[in-house]
Amino acid sequence: MIEAKREIAEQVVGTGEGWLTELSTAELKELFALRDTALAE
Repeated sequence: MIEAKREIAEQVVGTGEGWLTELSTAELKELFALRDTALAE
């Protein structure tokens, strides 16, 4: 069962994205915030 969960986790998150779990809520908001410069033409 643990191996199955590990496989699912790797498919969803992958092995290189573990750093995401270390970010705080504020850091996640900053990472995904839409900036005014993103809307500039």
